[in-house]
Amino acid sequence: MKNFFKHFKTVFTHRWKVIEHCAKCGLLFQGLRHDLSKYSPVEFLNGVKYYQGTRSPNEGERESKGYSEASIPVLDNNNLILGVITAKSVIEVVDDEMGEDYAKLAGLIAEEDLKEPLR
Repeated sequence: MKNFFKHFKTVFTHRWKVIEHCAKCGLLFQGLRHDLSKYSPVEFLNGVKYYQGTRSPNEGERESKGYSEASIPVLDNNNLILGVITAKSVIEVVDDEMGEDYAKLAGLIAEEDLKEPLR
């Protein structure tokens, strides 16, 4: 039970810091959505079980079980593992797509236009 509150505090504190920094950058909506999956029963209870205090519980779970619930295997037709998709990879793809969409909404041709220096 002690790890329950420690893990909750860690997730809450991290998320709050991300929200603050995103708000400063004008990305409040993204900050509010950041890491909501950490509160889902599967991720949160695994986080409590493998809580270490100094690093991600996913690392402890991966060491203990050989995989993390935060990842899913990619199988071929014979159920042989071709690879693994991690939650982090999915989030990166979604973030890239959202960046492109925001660029288009702003009337920019590509996301690279967002990185051009101001004159």
